[in-house]
Amino acid sequence: MNMKIRLSNNGGKTWVNIDKSYIKGFAFLEEDFFNEKELYYLLVAAIKQDTLMSLLVKLNGNFSAVITDGNTIYLIADKLKSFPLLYIQQGESFIITDQTDTIFKLEKPIRLNEHAIQAYLACGYLHGDMTFIENCYIVKAGSYVKINNKPEIHCYHQHIYKKQKKRRTEDEIINEAVQVMDRAFLRMIKSIGERPIFIPLSGGYDSRLLACLCKKFNIPNVSCFTYGAKTSYEVAISRQVAEHLGFPWYYVEYTTELKMKQLMSDEYKDYTFFAMNLNTTAHTQDFIAFKELINQGVIPNNAVIVPGHSGEILGGDQIPYNLLDTDSSIAQLIYGKYYTWNVLKKKYRKGIVKGLGEELNMNISSHDTELACDLFNNWNIQNRQANFIINAVRVYEYFGIDWRIPLWDDELSDFWLSVEWKQKYYQILYNKYMFERYFIPLRVAIYKKQNNAMNFFAKIKLPYGIKSRIKCWLCTHFDLFKRYYDPNNYYLWLEALKKKLDVDDMKYISFFKNEPNALIALYQVHLIRKVLN
Repeated sequence: MNMKIRLSNNGGKTWVNIDKSYIKGFAFLEEDFFNEKELYYLLVAAIKQDTLMSLLVKLNGNFSAVITDGNTIYLIADKLKSFPLLYIQQGESFIITDQTDTIFKLEKPIRLNEHAIQAYLACGYLHGDMTFIENCYIVKAGSYVKINNKPEIHCYHQHIYKKQKKRRTEDEIINEAVQVMDRAFLRMIKSIGERPIFIPLSGGYDSRLLACLCKKFNIPNVSCFTYGAKTSYEVAISRQVAEHLGFPWYYVEYTTELKMKQLMSDEYKDYTFFAMNLNTTAHTQDFIAFKELINQGVIPNNAVIVPGHSGEILGGDQIPYNLLDTDSSIAQLIYGKYYTWNVLKKKYRKGIVKGLGEELNMNISSHDTELACDLFNNWNIQNRQANFIINAVRVYEYFGIDWRIPLWDDELSDFWLSVEWKQKYYQILYNKYMFERYFIPLRVAIYKKQNNAMNFFAKIKLPYGIKSRIKCWLCTHFDLFKRYYDPNNYYLWLEALKKKLDVDDMKYISFFKNEPNALIALYQVHLIRKVLN
């Protein structure tokens, strides 16, 4: 079997070539740090000793590897799929790559996976190892693929942890959480060294937590940045937090002119193909700000970007507690919460729910709430977080800049996901921990601004897509709604996108939701079809 390895994404981190194998990233084994070369020899030894799976469970870090062992090749992803790997068989050859462009340049026929397109239009990313291309697959988070004559998929990790047997008080949980968070943060600092740190500081809590940790441990050379309209509440909070903590703060104003100029450019299209990994949406919002900061010389080449992905998951924010007493399968709950970008026709919806997995379809939420929460959350992490949220770091890689995601440290995940779900309802405990132990002591206990009109509108129950159309109209007629729902002028960009689309994919949609996510998904599929036709 002929193996063709074509790895070209060296943005931020470079692939290291050792003995016909490739590795990038780093990992900790307990408190010991392993760079690429050290990690390579660790993985090779585990393969020789048939202990690869147990080693991967223990490794804590962001890495990806293509290990050649005689006639066998191992494609290894970490627990979050930090650096995606794609593979496809053509004739007697397997092509292994980290870039969409490599697949598009292969000899025809290359056909779109229409089932995947349907799922993507509804969700904005794909689940499992699916890609937009037939017979092309992505190595899933927490798994490795062993290829000899055919691929063998080995899943070594799920984000399901045994709950603590002894029920702890909130204070006991918070005290231990601080110790775990501090250790995770210091591991990150060890991996960064003395390089400058930039925090994308929103008005939310997760990025603020990271800024507080930098202050707590007196980390030098830390800066913050944000973006948006001048009237955005998020921008005001970001600036206030940075000033209180004494960090330099950079702001990119999102004017209509800037947004239209960048998002309609050839460079943005190039970035879209770079970042999609054939299974997800290329993130839009950060692209504009980051490009501006690079052009202004604000962010040096050796910088490390530290975004706040995704503490709210650990705190239990994504679990639909109000739905868990229903007789719905976990697959149905997942579809109802995440497959909302475009409203598909009934037959396509049924197909996706069926394809979400036998285990998810068999488990009914009302039968075992703890199990339902575990399965729902694990799917979220392995699919939504790994394929969509964490993939936002491709923006930094596109401009050649390194990154870290400390809130996905293994010890941190183990700790928070071992707390009983009932103790974490609606992220109340997690927010209390952040405010009491970080925000209040450092004088940045600023709550997200609430708006009674918006809260009232959010509670109104309306049929598919009607609320989206009303929201669009409100944003274009009232500044109050524009500041809350569309502070960065997305609806103007969408109107421009509509004029460029020749959409064949409307055949899958029963009701078109005239909103950003719905159109972005249609636009990306439009670009893919255009390349392949």
